[in-house]
Amino acid sequence: RIDNPLASRTVLLCAALELLDVKVRHANFICNADGMGVPPSVRMPSLFHMMATVVEPHTPNLAALLRGTGRGHCIDQADLCECFPPWRGTSCAFVDAGSAPLRPYAGHIVTIIPDKPKYLQEFASNLPLLWERFNARFDYPVVVFHDGLSRESQRFLLQASENRLWFFFLADLEVLPGDLSLDSAKVQKATVKSLGYRAQARWKAGPMFRHPVFSAGQVPNYIWWHDYDSYLPGHILQDPFLEMHATDMVFGWTHWGVDAKAASQGFWEHARVYMHSRGVPLDRTPLLREALGSGAQTGAWDGLVIMNDSELLRVDWFS
Repeated sequence: RIDNPLASRTVLLCAALELLDVKVRHANFICNADGMGVPPSVRMPSLFHMMATVVEPHTPNLAALLRGTGRGHCIDQADLCECFPPWRGTSCAFVDAGSAPLRPYAGHIVTIIPDKPKYLQEFASNLPLLWERFNARFDYPVVVFHDGLSRESQRFLLQASENRLWFFFLADLEVLPGDLSLDSAKVQKATVKSLGYRAQARWKAGPMFRHPVFSAGQVPNYIWWHDYDSYLPGHILQDPFLEMHATDMVFGWTHWGVDAKAASQGFWEHARVYMHSRGVPLDRTPLLREALGSGAQTGAWDGLVIMNDSELLRVDWFS
């Protein structure tokens, strides 16, 4: 971009020359050992990171190539193609593995965010904490789902930290369930924000696990879900992905909370009917006993639920 400061343009130029292994004999800039000619006024993402904003138009040849290599996918209705971690760039031909070692599983830090300044600013302020307190040691890819994040917003998030970000467009995020229509009373009563929130909740409850980014490769896939406004209050020195894989766990969580009665109306009654039909006793597992507390004997439930703003999930089990 022409309006970028000289220092920023120099950083990008040096990174491009290094990537292409181009030797420059005479120039009006200097690339030193770390690839920076002039100290930038703001943190500039690497060239590989900048490739996160690159999407290619859908073509039959590219779709077939990505399908065959497993490096990405194409979305017909959006006329675009996207790369899966660690691939980037044209035809998803470049590897951006960061400093991560080769692992027998795939781990992804995952969130979803609307293209609104308030939410983008909040997420951008939490990304440096994620890097400083965890990801600088383990360097897992951060997968950001959205329903129309602009290139400017993507660049804003890329500049926030050294995390490796990948962006994925959800073309059908706000497709309503079959029993609802846009002119129904329930939808008319809802606000735009609540519609978007409900759409995200529906997507996270099932379709998320079937997204092709989590089925790429032949290794188990794990998700560490972070709401965009979630942050790490302290340093994490151990790798939760590694712990889950080594101990064959399928789910991890941080804390319990009490759900609003209006949000869980009828939930426990339907759950009891299902459990009875499958012969599942109320005290079958430690997790059930913890959720019900004293109600494990009486069948009462006081709304205690696992809060899902930060949770770990093994994809194949949930899909």
